[in-house]
Amino acid sequence: MNAVNMAAAEALFPMLTPFHEVSGLALETVEEIWEDGSLVRISLSFVSKTLHITADADDDTVDLTVETIPGLECRQTRNPDCSTPWNDFLHQEFGWGSVTINQNGYIDGLLLSFDGIIPQLIVNVFASSLKVSRIGRWYASQVGER
Repeated sequence: MNAVNMAAAEALFPMLTPFHEVSGLALETVEEIWEDGSLVRISLSFVSKTLHITADADDDTVDLTVETIPGLECRQTRNPDCSTPWNDFLHQEFGWGSVTINQNGYIDGLLLSFDGIIPQLIVNVFASSLKVSRIGRWYASQVGER
């Protein structure tokens, strides 16, 4: 690893830690929080933890936090919005998470994978709102998965 890669890895480690905390856990519910027509938070709930993806309206960046879920009784009160594309990944294990950094140095997106390491979803912040898109099949074919 060269000096630039090592410096980047060290600088990004705190941002990437939430991915390590949910790695290998099965996705159970997804909750989307909307305010004034903008998607401001996505909460991915796993067996024992919830990964919160939040849009920072001040600089159009993405923020990650993890919350430990104390027990199943509090989970039963959740009101999940498991709409497309999230419903395609329910009960699959979280694989890998990556951050995207734009040309101005802002962390403005995420790549997410389930049941493997090849990214299937991209989450970006635009105009203070999260946008979620599937990564097309062309990508998988380029790296040898069919």
